[in-house]
Amino acid sequence: MEEEPSSIEFPAIAQEIQEQGGMVIIPHPFDTIRGKRFRVTEADLPYIDAIEVFNSRCILPRANNKALKLAEKFSIRKTAGSDAHFAPEIGRAWISFNGLTCDEFRKSLIKGETTVEGKRAPMTVHFHTFNHRLRRTFRRNQ
Repeated sequence: MEEEPSSIEFPAIAQEIQEQGGMVIIPHPFDTIRGKRFRVTEADLPYIDAIEVFNSRCILPRANNKALKLAEKFSIRKTAGSDAHFAPEIGRAWISFNGLTCDEFRKSLIKGETTVEGKRAPMTVHFHTFNHRLRRTFRRNQ
């Protein structure tokens, strides 16, 4: 994308992204623990290019399962993400495709020729994140 979208409401922002050749991918749409502000509705589906159906940081497996069911029900492309906050989390989720370049990846994703894989992060990563936030807040307030 060349320009930051000016819209702040969905689907207008989705249309701006797509007009610039970007893809609208919704990350961990049903992870209620992280307090998502955007809730996917059926009216939004025509504007969504892909949904993250596996996020290694989702504490409750049902969040990923619900995203997978939605993607399969409406034939939406699937992605994965590790949401790595710390080095040991890198690579816990990935998307496999037949190719090597970003362009080949994009084409594979558009064609639905990708595979989502990964392992859930251990609960300890959430304790590390919480501890990190506490320390950062404490330092700010000193």
